[in-house]
Amino acid sequence: LFVYNQYRSEVITSEDKEKLKMEKFEYKVVTFDTKGFWGGNVETMQIEEQLNLLGSNGWEMISCTSTNMSYGASKSIVCIFKRKREQ
Repeated sequence: LFVYNQYRSEVITSEDKEKLKMEKFEYKVVTFDTKGFWGGNVETMQIEEQLNLLGSNGWEMISCTSTNMSYGASKSIVCIFKRKREQ
């Protein structure tokens, strides 16, 4: 492959092409509902088991937040995961 710009011309090798490829990712959103009459009760063991299962399948958590109801009680916990896509 021949690349030209105004400052110089160069040949890009197949090794250089590999370096220029962008990594591709896939994403997953997982929602954990809280328990209790007013909400806000989190079953940590259930969440931990699910996180470990996702991690063992190559998913990496990149964000996690709670959705709020009234008076600061959490309605649910939303986690976003990513992993490299096989090319």
